[in-house]
Amino acid sequence: MCTDSTATRRGRVVRNLLGLWRARDMRAPPPFQAQSALTSPTRTLGADFPIVTIKGTAVVTGASSGIGAATARRLAADGWEVVAAARRLDLLAALAAEVPGIRAQSLDVTDPRSVAELADACPSVDLLVANAGGAFDLAPIAAADADTWARTYDVNVLGTVRVVQALLPALVAGNGGHIVMTGSTAGRWAYEGGGGYVAAK
Repeated sequence: MCTDSTATRRGRVVRNLLGLWRARDMRAPPPFQAQSALTSPTRTLGADFPIVTIKGTAVVTGASSGIGAATARRLAADGWEVVAAARRLDLLAALAAEVPGIRAQSLDVTDPRSVAELADACPSVDLLVANAGGAFDLAPIAAADADTWARTYDVNVLGTVRVVQALLPALVAGNGGHIVMTGSTAGRWAYEGGGGYVAAK
């Protein structure tokens, strides 16, 4: 049986460990930090978008908003030629018009023909950021719709497989062929109503 002092000490240790664990997991480095030798600006088109030595072609899926759009912006600012791919062409067009170095490409990762069109448009790729994904319901498993779960799996898992397979020849033809896959905290921590998305991640 623990005394009050023992319980207090153990509680303090647990709190300290939890704090370190959370700090470790929440601490994220700036995306795509590059060596200084590769990021020296050659000229500038405004403070927000310095133009630097071109590093190659990067394809970012799910680039119409959120993490995908932010990634596309950062890569373009760091000197990449960015192919921003997603379903919502209106948002992609606005992004491409705003940021030098980004071009829009229609992409539905659940449609093999759309994925093939992306591959045809990108004969050489140096970096793929497979970011497309999504959650489509908040139903508990007891009331879950199997078709919704299938859609969730198709977008988050099979869609990534399709894109990686389609772009592998272009990645091999590029200057290194790096692949970055965007995950989710849902792959580590379950949340109420997130069964389908948690399973997919």
